[in-house]
Amino acid sequence: MNHLLNTPPIRPRREETKEGKEHTVPSQLSQIFTTRPDPEPFTAEGQRLRAQQQMDLELSGEHEKARNKMEKRQAAELRTASRAVKVAQVVGKVSDAWKNFTGQPERVKPVTPGNQGGSGNQGGSGNQRNQGGSSS
Repeated sequence: MNHLLNTPPIRPRREETKEGKEHTVPSQLSQIFTTRPDPEPFTAEGQRLRAQQQMDLELSGEHEKARNKMEKRQAAELRTASRAVKVAQVVGKVSDAWKNFTGQPERVKPVTPGNQGGSGNQGGSGNQRNQGGSSS
């Protein structure tokens, strides 16, 4: 416990310049909290400030990380959307086939992996195949 009392307080990291003078290296958090949004974005000064902030971001690598994260998120959304379209197409085909077969619209049931389409005949054929495989 005594060693905690003897430690100096935590200070920002310091580096020496070529002249030998010390200067404090600002942490990334302090940079984030000290940069304020530009109150007048359409003035020349505001545009210059925004360009400087953009260059700082790109130099720090944060810009690249943010762009990669956004691209991954967009790719995931695209995969999800294409899966939903495929499921809708399959459900539509099964529904059309049922309508052509019986002349009546299919009763809507939730589509589960063992019960695709919801009709008894299709479920039965799946069970028969499983039974046939187990008996041989």
